Amino acid sequence: MKIKNIVTVLLVSFILASCAPAAKVVPTETVMPLSTFTLVPPTSTSTPSTPEARIDKYMQLSHSSFSGVIFVAQKGKVLISQGYGLADRELDVANTTQTKFAIGSMTKAFTAMGIMILQERGQLSVHDPICNYIADCPTAWKSITLHHLLTHTSGIHNFTDLYPELKDEVNICREYKLEEVIAYFKDLPLDFAPGSQWSYSNSGYFLLGVVIEKISGESYETFIQKNILQPLGMSESGYDRSSTIVKNRASGYSIERPYYEIVNAPCYDVSLKFAHGGLYSTVMDLYKWDQALYTDQLVSKETMNTIFTSTVPIPSGREFPDGAVYGYGWGISNYLGHRVVEHGGGVYGFVTYLGRYPDDQVTIIVLSNMDFESPFSISRGLADIVLEEK
Repeated sequence: MKIKNIVTVLLVSFILASCAPAAKVVPTETVMPLSTFTLVPPTSTSTPSTPEARIDKYMQLSHSSFSGVIFVAQKGKVLISQGYGLADRELDVANTTQTKFAIGSMTKAFTAMGIMILQERGQLSVHDPICNYIADCPTAWKSITLHHLLTHTSGIHNFTDLYPELKDEVNICREYKLEEVIAYFKDLPLDFAPGSQWSYSNSGYFLLGVVIEKISGESYETFIQKNILQPLGMSESGYDRSSTIVKNRASGYSIERPYYEIVNAPCYDVSLKFAHGGLYSTVMDLYKWDQALYTDQLVSKETMNTIFTSTVPIPSGREFPDGAVYGYGWGISNYLGHRVVEHGGGVYGFVTYLGRYPDDQVTIIVLSNMDFESPFSISRGLADIVLEEK
């Protein structure tokens, strides 16, 4: 059902944004935000005295139309955990800290952790060829390892980029078998020789989910629940099945042109998102995840260092800031002289971001149920406030 009561300021912002270079229309597990519009904050003579107050004022003035939840913590202290806008516009339900959001490609960090858990158990190695685990493996994939998949250096084409071309063949609302999805990209030529370049590929993380299932003998959903979510007490997180009613889950919204109306986002079955974008969570659960990454609760410190250490450069102008490298499920870069480990996500109706400043013990989480928001730019504004306090 279309919702036509969009505020005038959004209409003006979107019209201005339409003058910019065209962006991808389909939010298929993109890493960073799909829209770059922000509202220019009005001038103010008063400056709040605490970072908490400054954060809330920043959101009210610079992102007054934001719909979602923001979370900021520093050195174990939660500075703000606040919902804005509506989780369900039809029923007038507000976003709160208990609201669950599809997190899109932030799922990749959980998939990478799953692979590393299996490696610590001696059940696989990141240097194993992917063909050890895939039936009828293409000859072109023979030299591709799990490491290549983890770091987006496999050369396997990103299958979600094919959706516009396959619109008559792919019904994104129905449930797919793993073999059906793999068939969409299995016989395509590689984009480049394995290990020679970097290119974001949901296909690679889809295959890593297949590996997890094959080695563990369990579904991806069950493995992640038993080995990550449950041990960390992430009871408000899970696999985002459309067939399951999830209490407090937000509805997702998109913008429909040419009138820039806010509409219900189209369905998108979790079988197509799987291990590269299939989870949902809350800000508090994601904070538990963040805090666990400072410990050896899931894997050893040595393995954790491997996850967050990389020499794989991400080309300038891609999904991450200039100068970033890619670890295992995380982008690693520098902001204002501070090391940041981060990842975003985007699926129909939702855009998300989690940023970790480990040297400063700062965590920033932005979850939105409007896929035209810009969680990355919001996160940088929040970082400006928090890091300035040092």
